[in-house]
Amino acid sequence: MSALRHPRAVRLRNLAVGTAAGSLLLVGLAASPASAGAWGYVAFANANSGKCLEIGGWAQNNGATANQWDCLHGSAASNGWFDENQVWTVNVVNGYTQIRNVNSGKCLEVQGWAQNNGATVDQWDCLYDGNGNPDKNQAWYIAGSGQIWNVNSGKCLEIGGWAQNNGALADQWDCLNDGNGNPDSNQVWQQTHY
Repeated sequence: MSALRHPRAVRLRNLAVGTAAGSLLLVGLAASPASAGAWGYVAFANANSGKCLEIGGWAQNNGATANQWDCLHGSAASNGWFDENQVWTVNVVNGYTQIRNVNSGKCLEVQGWAQNNGATVDQWDCLYDGNGNPDKNQAWYIAGSGQIWNVNSGKCLEIGGWAQNNGALADQWDCLNDGNGNPDSNQVWQQTHY
């Protein structure tokens, strides 16, 4: 556990989303442009590492980077409590998906509107254009394959270099597959809804 972690946690109740051990929960998102809604609370675990997407060190500032860490939930000791920095809300705003960190209230984005492979994924105040749509670098599509791609760049959220260690940074990269048509596992996110 990181020395920078904060002891606050959020109690979340499982909304009866069941998966068999080791299987992926693959959820697609379909919404009309005028709809707005929320999935509730979601934890995203990387299929390659099994670690959860979080904002490291419980940071609440703009520009704090997203990384992966052991999923800190569901143990007998924690009584089912999750670390807030590993919990997200997924909202649909005018057909665009926003992913917002529960701890900071800020949106997941690709830093600086970058469109290149390896660009940093961080958090920033949730921003909107003149029509009330999320800024495109903060807009995401969650595919049925488990991939999450950025609307601005068209690239997938991943853990760079297939890293499996705590603290490995999230970035974006071309959406890739394993040669059999399956997405690369470092770009697949298992979703647990609460």
